[in-house]
Amino acid sequence: MRACLPLDESGRVAVSSRAKYMALGVLDGTSVAVEKVVENPALKARERRPTFIRACREAGAQVVIAAHGSYCIPSAVEARRGRLRLLVGEGRPGDLRLREAGAWEFIYSSLLATFERAKGH
Repeated sequence: MRACLPLDESGRVAVSSRAKYMALGVLDGTSVAVEKVVENPALKARERRPTFIRACREAGAQVVIAAHGSYCIPSAVEARRGRLRLLVGEGRPGDLRLREAGAWEFIYSSLLATFERAKGH
């Protein structure tokens, strides 16, 4: 399954709005074999979380794995358009702890995005 995930400088899964890189690879159980790493396109956007999801969809991903706080409601709508599966993950691509993103994740992420925008991030 084609996977897309945001990574920080140390190679760990990060919040999509703050991650330095976007990695693309193949998900096999709880690990992703990373094939390509590019600069996170969302860093230059006003609405960072939905922009990250859109970039993953355009890159051909089937699943997005991101840290807790990455999936606001507009991101969920964007993912639904692209029929993407959203997972919350922790760790490095080779050894991930995964769970499905649910309603509380979308609510928490939306509040976090609102606070980040108010602070000017």
